[in-house]
Amino acid sequence: MENKIKKEIDKLSLLILKNSGIHRKYSGEDLSNAIIIFQEIFSSKMFDVTSKMGFHKRAEYFTDAGRELRNYVQKYTDIDLHKVYEKDIKS
Repeated sequence: MENKIKKEIDKLSLLILKNSGIHRKYSGEDLSNAIIIFQEIFSSKMFDVTSKMGFHKRAEYFTDAGRELRNYVQKYTDIDLHKVYEKDIKS
């Protein structure tokens, strides 16, 4: 499964790079999906860096990173990632 995911990410990345410079309209859900992929890989790399931290310190580190990413996205796109799927959750 892990290798399949990597191959799909590689394919998608190449497709996007081949078509760079073209303005496309993306939804908040599209951005959220891209961030989920980013967070998966980012978290894996963070885990490597924090491997010697205790559980609580590591949890705090990851929480801070998630909060900063959410704030960064909201600041520059005006999209609150916590609200992207809010209507689906309430349904």
